[in-house]
Amino acid sequence: MKTKWIPITVLAALALAPLVAITVTRSGGSRELQEQLRLAQTEGIPLNGSEYAAMIKPAELLENAAPLYQRLKTMRPKGNIWKADVALLNAPSAANVKVAKQVLADNLTTLKTVERAADLRRCWFNRNWDPGAAVLLPEYADMKGAAKLLSLRGSVAANEGRVEDAIADAKRVISIAKHSGEEGHSISRLVAESIYAVGMTDLATWAHQHRETPAYRHALASLLDSIPKPDLRSEHASDLFMLLTMIDFLKTERGRRDVGLQESDISKAEAFMPLLVDQNRAKAEIVRAARLHWTEVAKPVPDRAVLAECRSKTEVALRAFPTAANLYSMLFDGGPGLSFLRTEGWASRRLAYTAVLRALDGEVVPKKIKTADLRSPYDSKPLSYRFDGKRMSFLVSGWSDSSGPVKLLIPPDKE
Repeated sequence: MKTKWIPITVLAALALAPLVAITVTRSGGSRELQEQLRLAQTEGIPLNGSEYAAMIKPAELLENAAPLYQRLKTMRPKGNIWKADVALLNAPSAANVKVAKQVLADNLTTLKTVERAADLRRCWFNRNWDPGAAVLLPEYADMKGAAKLLSLRGSVAANEGRVEDAIADAKRVISIAKHSGEEGHSISRLVAESIYAVGMTDLATWAHQHRETPAYRHALASLLDSIPKPDLRSEHASDLFMLLTMIDFLKTERGRRDVGLQESDISKAEAFMPLLVDQNRAKAEIVRAARLHWTEVAKPVPDRAVLAECRSKTEVALRAFPTAANLYSMLFDGGPGLSFLRTEGWASRRLAYTAVLRALDGEVVPKKIKTADLRSPYDSKPLSYRFDGKRMSFLVSGWSDSSGPVKLLIPPDKE
């Protein structure tokens, strides 16, 4: 009787062996993930919304512009604000002045609100960051639109010879840029830089059109030094917890809906992927790559090869989560692995505006300016400058995607 059961026991053991092996292996993956998370936390990388929120400096109520910016969502802009400003910058005709003033009159309530916001010292939205990548950031588009409205009012003032009023509005635009950058993440800082560009371009154009008024050039020189260098650690501090949160969100129907996905967007490989790979070990690899990235971006000059390696390792590990991998390629494009472009883009824009100051240093527009020392951080070629009789053109060469080459036109011909 005893010997009769031996073959059955052996068969059962053989059948269960792969499952036991998988369980043992995956318990190792779980321990590996927990160790990587522990190390990440020790190194200061936030692992959840609360830890990330603690990295953003709070503001007192009376100095906080955020509630005013949040009101802008109920104030839809009327008219094409930027088109009116560009038209006025290029041709201060009676017709363009009339259009500009009408746009300002139509947006008077917004103007009053944003002026109050710009005159405050701080901006803290006090968000709940727990949803990670599903957190909405609607204020930034409104802030940029409001900055353009102020720049239009400044252009009208410059056209009418009200120098102090024009410069005051340019400074308010820069204040909005500073407010935009306070949260510190990449969207915050990119919008901030675009708003800085609004104020700087207007000041440069006013100085170009009113060369008899050196105050515009002086204001431009002063503001150029106020544009902060990209803080790559701050800009990428949320990357890891947002990515891990996104992976977890995509496991539920509600989570997928919160990040804007339809069920048809879910990869067919999602259902059986847990049977094929150890997803905990894959997460551990994601955390390990994030830790390496965190260390590298703290250096004065991050190693491009290492940053690219971090991005590559993250993408490979994300194959264990097919839908998250697809979403990552859209939401985090330009993230880990391409971080070095931020610093070089910032340096290129500084070169362009430094060249603007040289071109504005005189009573007439020069045919040539000194550019030998203004070399592109991409390919080390000197900045190129030309003047066609109306518009000054500055070009920093090198990179071939949306991060460059940096071309600046004064006055601008488009946004």
